[in-house]
Amino acid sequence: MGRRRTGPFRASWKAAEADAPARFAFVVSRRSGPAHQRNRIKRRLREAVRRNKSLWPPGMNVVITANGDHAATLGFEELCGQVEKVLKSMRPETTSAAPERSQ
Repeated sequence: MGRRRTGPFRASWKAAEADAPARFAFVVSRRSGPAHQRNRIKRRLREAVRRNKSLWPPGMNVVITANGDHAATLGFEELCGQVEKVLKSMRPETTSAAPERSQ
């Protein structure tokens, strides 16, 4: 059973093996702009995740999808705050309390 959070990006995650390290994938669609802008969004998301390494949930597969150009217009500190909020919600002790959205 996977879970999801939305904001300037959508984060979906699913538990894998408990002893495995967390794995992250970043998706930025062409709607976000030309290649150089999409690459910048991915670099910023990767760096925001790296800065919050202490919050990485062990054994999770995480996919972070940028929502249009909204992720590109955020300041970097605000983006880091959003990533931190999402990573905190993935913590094992809070994962069961996170609301699940169906689509």
